[in-house]
Amino acid sequence: MSQSETTLGSPRRGTTLGSPRRGTTLGSPRRGTTWDVVVVGAGPAGSAAACFCARAGLRCLLLEKARFPRDKTCGDGIGAGGVAVLRALGVLDELNRNGAGLATGFGVQSPGACSFRHTDIVFESQLRPEPLLIAPRLILDQACARAAVQAGAELREQVRVKELLRDGDRVVGVRLDDGSALHARLTIGADGVHSLIARSLGQHNNEPAHTAFALRTYYRDLHRVGRDAFFVYDRRFMPAYFWVFPLPDGRANVGIGQFNRYLVDGGPNLKQLFDRFVHENALVGELLAGGTAEDKLRGWPLRLGTGSHSGVADGALLVGDANGFIDPLTGEGIHFALRSGQLAAEVAQAALASGDLSTAGLRAYEQRWRAEFGDEFRFGNRALELLMARPAAVDAVVDLARRDRGFAVLMGEVLCGVRSKRDFVAPAVLARIGLHYLRRKISGA
Repeated sequence: MSQSETTLGSPRRGTTLGSPRRGTTLGSPRRGTTWDVVVVGAGPAGSAAACFCARAGLRCLLLEKARFPRDKTCGDGIGAGGVAVLRALGVLDELNRNGAGLATGFGVQSPGACSFRHTDIVFESQLRPEPLLIAPRLILDQACARAAVQAGAELREQVRVKELLRDGDRVVGVRLDDGSALHARLTIGADGVHSLIARSLGQHNNEPAHTAFALRTYYRDLHRVGRDAFFVYDRRFMPAYFWVFPLPDGRANVGIGQFNRYLVDGGPNLKQLFDRFVHENALVGELLAGGTAEDKLRGWPLRLGTGSHSGVADGALLVGDANGFIDPLTGEGIHFALRSGQLAAEVAQAALASGDLSTAGLRAYEQRWRAEFGDEFRFGNRALELLMARPAAVDAVVDLARRDRGFAVLMGEVLCGVRSKRDFVAPAVLARIGLHYLRRKISGA
């Protein structure tokens, strides 16, 4: 396929859908001219950025190194904020028709095997009654890219970016592997955890303290999961945790994540820990009973959210995994990917209108993502530290949620992104948890 072609496979049959005018959108620059925006990477972050830019009338080019339909290893869970962006993109109905699932309840097992399960808990929210959406990346990424094309962006698949183009310190586009140059007033890096754009801007951090690794597969013929999402910890297997996220027709995304900062030399590898969870953890064994894995375990690295990089440079922005927008506690990143793409598009519109694409002119992007994500990353890191340092305190939290459905609703809203993690560390909530912890300690629990 030539680089000028634009195709999108349909979610189920693998057929292709051409973009308007054989792959060239109305208003696209002629050969040798400059795009308003070039977006590198057509995952959720990049496609969201391209879609909202195109809707604003910007001449936008979206580059993808693979060809749709294509899969990506992921936990597939999308919190409430991400669901809201998907609704704005206009893709929710398509996702639900083609295999997405809704988690309307959840269960948690603490490191000390204290557990609970509450059904239909997500819909009790009075704030923003969004369920936790489970959308396989095979259908999610394609739906988002299609939305960008329908909005007027041009998509080029099977295109690899070799390097940034620069005019002094300013980014002015990208050069492809074939040597061709694509000039842009603004370049948006949405090229994932190994982002070439982030590395080129000196904003890439893969230190073990800020990374994790995960494995996932899909199971079928599961009859005990229902529509509940499960998060399973086990003191024997930490720093890993296990998840089971429901899909329709008895299927589920099943996986394990591990925080690299807590690894012990000589310990079991992640595949071995996955097998131990399946065979030795009673809750996991119950949930997966009678089920069959559909494919082999597939792994991927995660750059956890620390806020260590701005995501802003002279002529460039970073969105999604490229800037480490991953929940430090759960590993969820699709919500942050979608929302950061939307924020980047809004800032791009203003900057292009003013003509100021300098670092200062784009600084509003950093200000906005820090205002929305900063507390989530900080509190997520603190919660992870508590989990590892004081698992008995986490036992108390889970036991309280088991006994008190109202508290469990709050916990579910935080895990599903309906509420900020800040709400879970409010003084009244912390006092309640502390009192319950002391009662358990006195009783010898």
